[in-house]
Amino acid sequence: MTTIHKPNLGYDILKLYCDWCVRRSYRIAEVRGIENLPEDGAVILASNHCNTLMDALVILRAHPKLTVFGARADIFKNPIAAKIVTFLRILPMVRERDGIRNVVKNFDTMDQISEILDDGVAFCFFPEGTHRPKHSLLPIKKGLTRMAMVADAKIDPSKPLYMVPVGLEYGDYFRFRSTSLVTFGKPVEIREKIRSTENKDLKFYNECSAIYSESISRLFAYIPDDENYDGVWALTRIMCDVPVLSMPSRHSDDMKEMIRTIQNLMSDKPSEAAALLEEARQLDEDRKKAGISMLSLRKGSLCGRVALKSLLMPLYTLFAAVSAVLAAPTLCLAAFLVKNTKDRAFRNTMRTVSYILTAPLMAIIWGVVGLVASGWVIAALLVILSFSAMMMSYDFVGFARVYVSDIKLLFQKSILKKVYKIRSDFARLVK
Repeated sequence: MTTIHKPNLGYDILKLYCDWCVRRSYRIAEVRGIENLPEDGAVILASNHCNTLMDALVILRAHPKLTVFGARADIFKNPIAAKIVTFLRILPMVRERDGIRNVVKNFDTMDQISEILDDGVAFCFFPEGTHRPKHSLLPIKKGLTRMAMVADAKIDPSKPLYMVPVGLEYGDYFRFRSTSLVTFGKPVEIREKIRSTENKDLKFYNECSAIYSESISRLFAYIPDDENYDGVWALTRIMCDVPVLSMPSRHSDDMKEMIRTIQNLMSDKPSEAAALLEEARQLDEDRKKAGISMLSLRKGSLCGRVALKSLLMPLYTLFAAVSAVLAAPTLCLAAFLVKNTKDRAFRNTMRTVSYILTAPLMAIIWGVVGLVASGWVIAALLVILSFSAMMMSYDFVGFARVYVSDIKLLFQKSILKKVYKIRSDFARLVK
């Protein structure tokens, strides 16, 4: 009998704290589709996997009920790490790349998952098998269908068995303090499909994977991963001029609509669309080489934005300097972990982990310093500021980065002309 999902006060306290930290890792963290979650039955959550451990953390925070996760089995090789991740309610999932001989270990895990599902606890799984920071999907592996088949055979036959698709969207995969959006889709009852199909051959697995893939892909700004991907993504970002502080759901919906418009254009006017996509892709390369942020290409007065930011910069710099002092150990730990992280997509996870590990310690240190130096009022103020200092420091870095980018763009008239031309050509073609 598995005990990984049994009540644990220590886990519950840690989850509350981690959820709070994860929320603070994003300027805006939005959840929608909660009403789609089934009230009864066994629930398998299946999500796109685009931002390493942050995917699991934002789903864990968003899902209102107890959730057990699956993760790649190699992180369980270290005995200490295995105990930690098991305490965090994570089960090992062996992938085909780990060797066919090792895949048989999944049978024991499948039995555990079935027991978890039968007890009314959700199991979250990333069926692509690996993460990738793209607005697309890798082929859905057979593991999700196998999991459902084992669960169908083992759990209470009167219970519905649902696959709930989950779509994850981020304002930026690599920038800390961006935005996150978790969308729960409508549940797919998969027991009927399993029981109505006598021959569980490759065709059956492919049909199931197609159902899962289609259900997940409609929940985020999905772009087919073909030779046009880079051009479509670049053109979508150029044309979707959404305010920086807008809700992620609005941005996501606007991008979905723009992607549909672009795909229709590719179908109706293939040669003109191909030329426009190439222009957008080339512009994206040019602005990256020039060190210009996509945020600088927003509509509106560029000179006005630079002037306003120039007025705010001195005061913001002073405020950020104080924040950097208060958060210095946390920022140093984050910088060290990021420096030693080869996978760029994993770096935001390292920053969040740094905050989780050090935030309470920094609050205690600055509370004691304030108490000794001035008394309870200053101590309380320093404690409050210490919890926000890291976030304010990164917010300033983001502000300064775009400010410098805006100034660069003032001297890159050729890039501005290309932006205006692409927007004008697009408007003309879609009429």
